[in-house]
Amino acid sequence: RKRVDQKKGLMSHLLARCANVEDVLKQIELFRRPVFYLVGDRRQIAVIEVAPDGSRSITRADSGTLHHTNHYCAIDPPDLKRKPGASSTNRSARIEELLKNPHRPYTVDDFIRFSEDKAAGPDNSIWRTGSAPHKTRTLATWLVSIPASGSPRLYLKTAAPGEAERLCRLAVDDALQITGRDRMPLDSDLCKGGSTK
Repeated sequence: RKRVDQKKGLMSHLLARCANVEDVLKQIELFRRPVFYLVGDRRQIAVIEVAPDGSRSITRADSGTLHHTNHYCAIDPPDLKRKPGASSTNRSARIEELLKNPHRPYTVDDFIRFSEDKAAGPDNSIWRTGSAPHKTRTLATWLVSIPASGSPRLYLKTAAPGEAERLCRLAVDDALQITGRDRMPLDSDLCKGGSTK
């Protein structure tokens, strides 16, 4: 496959320089590697698909929901030898089903529940446990809640094989107080909702 050069530290660059979805989309030319991005702010959300040939697709919404799994939906990349897998298509269909007809605005707890859904078994559910040690499994859930005002909040759940699941809930403002290359243990007071302020 042809090597695609992309700006090093793209995520750090975007987080440091972009205040909203519009700012990210103004820098779309920096997105060169084949990957999927979901971005959001208080007013809109977007899914960005980047194909191996460098073509890009942007799907935006000012309200409602968007979702994505591990296959191209808006782009049909030429010469793509790998077709969508059963797990990715099943997970996409399941989250679409869960997101239909909300009875009220979704809460963080709703999205946590969706992320833990095991309806399609160990290999094809949103939360995959793997039917055998060599099978793909979900290692983490990363949810960001952006309230109408105040700091966005992060929910992180990790599930490393052979280890107990670990949870972290914190305000993004608190996470930004971590300097340099500091690492934050998932069992720290900060992860338990404590504050550095």
